Amino acid sequence: MLTAVGKVLKPFGVTGEAVVMPLTPDPERFQGLKKVLIDINGRMSELEISGVRFSGNKLVLRFKNYTDCEQVNKLRNQLLLIHDHDRIDPGPGNYFIHELTGCTVLMGGEKIGDVSEIFEPDGPNPLLRIDTGSDHFHIPFLKRFIARVDVANSVIELDEAARELVNILT
Repeated sequence: MLTAVGKVLKPFGVTGEAVVMPLTPDPERFQGLKKVLIDINGRMSELEISGVRFSGNKLVLRFKNYTDCEQVNKLRNQLLLIHDHDRIDPGPGNYFIHELTGCTVLMGGEKIGDVSEIFEPDGPNPLLRIDTGSDHFHIPFLKRFIARVDVANSVIELDEAARELVNILT
């Protein structure tokens, strides 16, 4: 299985560097990353990372054999992927998006739906889209609403504090 660790946003300058949006809680992890996979026109290709730096708050990567902005522009909006065995542990209380998607959502021991999608707005907290079968609603992935996450059994249990929010949204 593959995990997305970044998304190519655009070229940086004219010498083949790329601005990358990190999809990992620790952008510094790119310092130790040697290669990534990318789907180019339906074909998985390996890119060797030859340089990592930060320009202000932007992550800038250089890929081996990419020497100009036109080459990098072809990578625009593509996800940078790694094999799961190469990923770092996200740490306690942190999860990979693909681990949450598909989880059964419980409240008070009863199933209220399944996580069908996760949105990452500009803020720090993702929104879970919970499909109920006949409808859907969104709930912020915040500690005050989440009582327990069990990725091994694909279960997310909402806290009672979420009940009022769920009642408003459904």
